[in-house]
Amino acid sequence: MVAGIPRFVTVEALEKPEIIDPEAAYQQAISLAHDEDVSEWGSAISAWLNQRDQPISLLKLQRSLRIVQVWLALLLNGFKIEQRGEFYQTEHVWILRSTTPK
Repeated sequence: MVAGIPRFVTVEALEKPEIIDPEAAYQQAISLAHDEDVSEWGSAISAWLNQRDQPISLLKLQRSLRIVQVWLALLLNGFKIEQRGEFYQTEHVWILRSTTPK
């Protein structure tokens, strides 16, 4: 048994052809991606940084802007990110004011 499901049910489910239509799944993913406005997030971060003219920690930036996708916005908009502590110390990740050329 897998998590309370009899083995034969699990095997039958794995043997069935793909239930999800690949084209429909692709269209749904594309639709979701187009709903996200990464440029707008980058503009909000740029405006916020330009008002302060100094580096800011990632955690403070997240709390200040209330943008859930801050990491994605930073990476996709070419912001300079600097690690000032150990690898897993998120509180020591700093965002520099300027962006890198795309």
